[in-house]
Amino acid sequence: MPKGQRFCESCETYTNGVRSTHCFNCKREFAKKVKQVVDGVGKGKKKCTRCNSVNGARTSKCKNCGYDFKINQEFKTNCNWKELNEGDYIKVFSGSGPYYVNSDGERDYMGYKGYFVVKQVLDEGLLVRKVKLKKIHGRNTPISSSVAFIYMGETRRSDVLDSITKSKHNIRKVKVRV
Repeated sequence: MPKGQRFCESCETYTNGVRSTHCFNCKREFAKKVKQVVDGVGKGKKKCTRCNSVNGARTSKCKNCGYDFKINQEFKTNCNWKELNEGDYIKVFSGSGPYYVNSDGERDYMGYKGYFVVKQVLDEGLLVRKVKLKKIHGRNTPISSSVAFIYMGETRRSDVLDSITKSKHNIRKVKVRV
């Protein structure tokens, strides 16, 4: 089809103007274009395959029937955090750690993400220092900044607010060449 034209199926000719409402040759009216919505679900939502209720995109269980959605296993913890030593580098993935469940059933994560250096291993987590990797003379140079606590304990309700759930962060031990 030539660019900027519509094809009329009744007289088999091209009509100038893609926004034309009818064919200039045979006067036949074109069908109106309708935007397609995938499964009737908007952006940031997903539909449960069991009960067809709409859930938040990051929800792991259906808020209506409790169906478990498949979770990408790539971001699971690849190391035993209790065996980490002072000076080890870790990467903390987004979408993990403590969270708040909003009215749509979607989790709003409040945990840390990025690169950290371990300062101390505690009973329920890691005392760490945030690290930015900056290229200086072609080498990654770690620049430390703020101190943080990475929660790694069992999933449970917060002692401070009932609306917050404490959940462990997904971490990976990484090697940083200095």
